[in-house]
Amino acid sequence: MAHPNSVNATLKKALNNLHINRPGFHTHSLRHTHVALLLSQGGDIFAISKRLGHSDVGTTTKYYAYLVHEYAEMENRKTINAFKGLDLSSDVDNYQHTKKPVKRATHQINID
Repeated sequence: MAHPNSVNATLKKALNNLHINRPGFHTHSLRHTHVALLLSQGGDIFAISKRLGHSDVGTTTKYYAYLVHEYAEMENRKTINAFKGLDLSSDVDNYQHTKKPVKRATHQINID
């Protein structure tokens, strides 16, 4: 097995050859990049957790919570934007005309 420093040196050389200036980027950074990519593509956090070899999903969410929250916010914005584009006025009118009246209780129950 190659020594981690030699692997990091090889990675740094490859980044330099590609004119990518990422100080402090190392092989473990690739793990974080991998998780970010999977989450950005809608990857399931449970599947990602197993892929990383974590014993439970709590470990994954602990270390990658910032990404989980970031992508949850993106999904929330997508959902809101999807609903903004809908014209639901006719559906609301149809609901108002078809809903049945609610029967209300006409007696009181006393609890002593």
